[in-house]
Amino acid sequence: MRGLVGLIGVVVCLQLALMPAWAQTEGGVSETSLIADTGGSWAGRRSLIVEPGLQYTHNSSNRIDLTGLTLPGLVIGLIQVEKVRRDILTPSIAMRFGVSDFFQVNLKVPYLFRSDKFSLSPADQGIPTRQETVEDHALGDIEGGILFHLLKANATRPQIIGGVKVKSRTGRDPYGLPSKLATPGKRVPTELPTGTGHWGIEPYLTLIKVTDPAVLFANLGYFYHMERDIDGLGELDPSDSFNLSFGVGFALNDKLALSTAYEQKIYTRAQLDGTKLPDTDPVVGTLMLGATYAVSARTAINVTVGVGVTEDSPDVQVSINLPIRFSF
Repeated sequence: MRGLVGLIGVVVCLQLALMPAWAQTEGGVSETSLIADTGGSWAGRRSLIVEPGLQYTHNSSNRIDLTGLTLPGLVIGLIQVEKVRRDILTPSIAMRFGVSDFFQVNLKVPYLFRSDKFSLSPADQGIPTRQETVEDHALGDIEGGILFHLLKANATRPQIIGGVKVKSRTGRDPYGLPSKLATPGKRVPTELPTGTGHWGIEPYLTLIKVTDPAVLFANLGYFYHMERDIDGLGELDPSDSFNLSFGVGFALNDKLALSTAYEQKIYTRAQLDGTKLPDTDPVVGTLMLGATYAVSARTAINVTVGVGVTEDSPDVQVSINLPIRFSF
């Protein structure tokens, strides 16, 4: 769930006129939080949107899924952990600058507060299950990108928007983290990763069709993680993913809009020195619900809730964002 989790980035974009009702699109349909959260609104010519946000994610699994990297276990070489309950709180600041009516630059800087609870079952059945809690925080992987308005909508065709998103490796790597012996034969980390440890790039296309008072949207992208030589491990090529999302947003009035969408990520297998690793190709599906309330002509409140619908998906994610628009 990282798009929800770091939602790996499926991107759904709207070109917005950002009228006094805050976010009207062509045809007068208000932008919803879900469309903005999954890709960022179109700022418009010589306009800047600054968006502080806060995201909470909860997951119970034995898998790392941070913006595209999916590996079994918690850290390479760290095994035999029975169960993990993971909570991640991510404040962030995003900026979207409209250079022209057809070109936009995006940037997002996250910071992660992470808490992992490990349930360990000792081999000796007479010893009760032990729980270890590890908490950590650090800068996450900074993301940037560009958007192009490729085709304007008319009576028969949708808007088509293309873009490229690049993910850095500014967060803490998941490799070589220190650990401690929690129970005989079982170790837990003493530091937690806040990034994937790899650069990534995602080209994508978004189609948007206004059918007043609603807007239909769909997005297709491919997230590519760059391989990297890890000391003591070898050449690691992390999981890539095919990303698909589709949904509908609709305005209830000039201040309130709602949206719903489905997002699916299909991962390829990670490879180590050319050998495919087992259990590194999950299918992550998420049902998302969102709402937007226009506080003023320049400011809105976006709320999004995502619920995992496949076994590999994180359990739940809640996001709150406050986009503020400035014109020059």
